[in-house]
This record gives sequence, C-alpha cells and structure tokens, in this order.
Amino acid sequence: MQRDAPALPHPFAAGVLWPGGSGPPIIPGDPDAGAIGLIALPVLAGEPMGPVRHLVRHAPSCGLLFALVLAACRAPPDGTCVDTPFTVRDSAGVVIATTGECDARRAVGWVVETHPELELGGDGRGDASEFFRIQGARQLANGMLAVLDGGDREVRFFGEEGGFLFSLGREGRGPGEFLDPLVMGLHPPGPDHDSLGILVYDRRLRRFTWTSTDSSFRMVSPVFSEDVGRVVGWVGGQLLARRYAGVSVVGVPGVHPDPGPEAFLLMDPGTGEVRVVAEVPVPGSFEHVFDGMGQAEFLPFEVPIRHAVGRDRFYVVAEKRPEVWEFDGEGALRRILRVDARTRVATREDLEAFTRMRVRTTTSPEAAAHWGTVYRDTPWRREIPAFDELQVDDGGFVWARRYSIDPGPFRQWVVFAPEGRALGTVDVPTELRVEQFGHGLVLGLWRDSLKVEHVRRHTLLRAANQAQGSTSPPAPPTPQEGPEAWEFGD
Repeated sequence: MQRDAPALPHPFAAGVLWPGGSGPPIIPGDPDAGAIGLIALPVLAGEPMGPVRHLVRHAPSCGLLFALVLAACRAPPDGTCVDTPFTVRDSAGVVIATTGECDARRAVGWVVETHPELELGGDGRGDASEFFRIQGARQLANGMLAVLDGGDREVRFFGEEGGFLFSLGREGRGPGEFLDPLVMGLHPPGPDHDSLGILVYDRRLRRFTWTSTDSSFRMVSPVFSEDVGRVVGWVGGQLLARRYAGVSVVGVPGVHPDPGPEAFLLMDPGTGEVRVVAEVPVPGSFEHVFDGMGQAEFLPFEVPIRHAVGRDRFYVVAEKRPEVWEFDGEGALRRILRVDARTRVATREDLEAFTRMRVRTTTSPEAAAHWGTVYRDTPWRREIPAFDELQVDDGGFVWARRYSIDPGPFRQWVVFAPEGRALGTVDVPTELRVEQFGHGLVLGLWRDSLKVEHVRRHTLLRAANQAQGSTSPPAPPTPQEGPEAWEFGD
C-alpha cells in the first residue's frame, strides 16, 4: 500500500547546454521565491547536436528574475566572498540556516593527518586483514573496527590497534548468513536495542542483520508490500529507500531528455506501508557505444544524488546549489543548511578540463581516444555543482564535499555544525573514500597501485573550541588564501 507523496515546499528544475547552440541553458532560481523558475543564459558555440533542446518545468517569474539580478549585483567584481552574518529563519515551516560565504570558505582549523595512523590490508599474509570487495567499514564507540568483506560475506571485528578479534557471517541464506551484504551504519534497527555493532542489509535476501560486538546477531525481516527500490538505511524505526521513477535509458542511444525524478521513500517494516517523502531530479545521462557495447554515463558536471543517514533523520544533496536538505524520521523537510554563495557557471575551458581528466583516468589507449572525442558531441550542464559527497557524524556535524572537476591531492569538505552554521572547510586526502567521520578520526577505504583494498584510519584534530560541538566562528582566512581560493565548483 502506498500513500500519495506530499509536495515539497520547492519543486525542482533542470537544464542542459547543447554544444550546437540548439537550445538555451537554464539555471534553477531561488527556492525562497516559491516555485522554482528558469532563466535563459547565452549559449556557447559548438557543433550541432541532437533533437532535444532543453528541459523546462516551471516558467520564470518576475520575483525570481529580480532575485537573480539582485544576487548578481551583490557579487563583488573581483571574485572575493561576500561577508554576511549567519542567519536562521523560518520559511513555511522549514528552517533555513544560512552561513555567509566568507565564513564557509575559511579553513575551520581542524587537521586530518596526511599519513594514516592505522592501516589494514595489503600486507600479503593472507589473513583476516586481507579484503576482497569491502562493502563498508566503521569504528565503534568502544574503539573496535568492523569491516564487511563482501567476498567472504562476513563482518570482521578488529581491536582499536588493528588486531583481529573475530568474524560473524558466511555465505548462505540461513541465520547470520549473507548473499549480498552492505553496511547500513552504526544504529540498530529499533530504539530499545543499545548494543554496539553494525547494521548490515542483504540486498538479495532483503533483510537486516544487527551484528554485535558480543559475537551475537539479530535478524529483522521487514514486510515488503511492493518494490520500494534500493534500501539505503534505517531511520527512526522505518526503512529509507530510493526508487528511480523515470524511464530507463538502456538501449536508447543519445541523451535521455527527461529522466524523471528519483523518489525517497519511508516504509513501515511491520506493515509494508510506503510513503514517498521527497522526489529529486535525476542527473542527466547519455548513452554511447564503446568497443561494440552501449554504455550509460552522466553528462559532464553531473553528479549522483547524495544522501547521509543519521539515527533519526537523513540528509540529501540533490541540486547544484551549496545547500543540504535535512529530513526528520517521518520524512518531513525540517531544515536547509545553506551557504550564501554563487553557483559557478561552467565554461568551455571547464569542459576541456573535464575531458582531459576523463582521458587521463581511463584504463586503455582505446578508451582514452574514445573519451577524447565523445564529449565534443555531448550536451553539458551550464552550472558547476557545489557538493558531490555527503556524510553525517554521531556528533550531528554534517560534512559536504566540494565538487572538483580535476581534484588535486586533497579535497575540501565543508563542515556544518549541529545548529546549521557552516564552520568552514577541512582538507581530506583525495584517494581516501570516506566511510566515517568520528570525534578524532576519519575512517575510509583506499586502493594501492595494484588495486588492493585497504582500510585506513587518519587522525582528525579538531579545534579546541569546537571539539565538543561548540559552533563559534572559525578564525579569519590565512594570508595565503586569495580571492580565487574559494568558489563552489572548481
């Protein structure tokens, strides 16, 4: 059974830019103006391309146009940030916490040590610290580490210093067994279960298993009354899932004109009742043929929809703007964490940089030659996204990674305090796929030159005045930060 989804306070809009100038690029308007409108920008020159022109879901309004013109007039011509105070206001029942760009761009004063203080994997001993297809890793409150090895279908527990302790699980369909497991987090499926462990969801068996540090496990098999899509978490006693509602692009060469929304759903595990709580636009994609096979790819400057799950709420980044949407355990949009900054407009030089990155990171000369030409005939988004990854730690701090076309050795993560203020940025090694931000650690996955999987734990040194959740503004920018050091989307 499924109930109708409530409408979000602000609908979405999307647009593409065609190399051949066959349609106008469009950008989302200010969500505070009510329904989001669109405004046309000049089209860059290029080669002719395809029949689909552009996507328009809402017409522009005078109020929107005024807001955009006002924002453009407010932006300083030299590219420096606008120093505005932190504000919190209510908009139709949704709290909007807005941080000025100057505060958000500063280094927050937290340091992630470059070299890991603990590393598991790749030592050649063939023991429990050798992994294949890691499907998640977490450090628990007592210091123990839990790593889910998808190859062996087991959860391995290690001591705080990395010594192997025990494992739970094996391949199979019985109690404590897995076929296609994935770590879902540190929060147990039920408010009265307070043991330490990790929550595992089996995508084929469609059940949860709470694996505890006392070597026990507890299974929860929800009632699935319909296909809810991809289960991504357990929030406030309900299942959180994502379901793509559009038309598949498989087998349809070229660009898919309107892929339709992707829905976030909450499902009661006892009854199977499903509620669609949010619908977000799917990133634009296209199909191309390489080595005789059709392949689907995101358009340039498009990133997947990102979400993060806490104990009783979840967060979503689904648009280009520098903001994070916070939903409560019932699926209601409660707060928007926003940075008062401009969304950068993509240029032809950005597309060339994107193409060079794609060519450099391919695995064969044939693939490099292919990618060197395919983007010349592909439409691309006019805007650079603000964020491309999202995490939330147990202290209530939200971490959003800035998008970069061609990252260097470090990536900047913007840290939002529990009150909603953006404290500033923290540099994290680019090659680390972050699994968890903790009070004094960053835990992630890393592959060496041979593609061998490792679990790495880096020390995170938080500023003394913010280590326990204080949200005092960070120090002024360091002298080496110039006007070009910050802009959402590199």
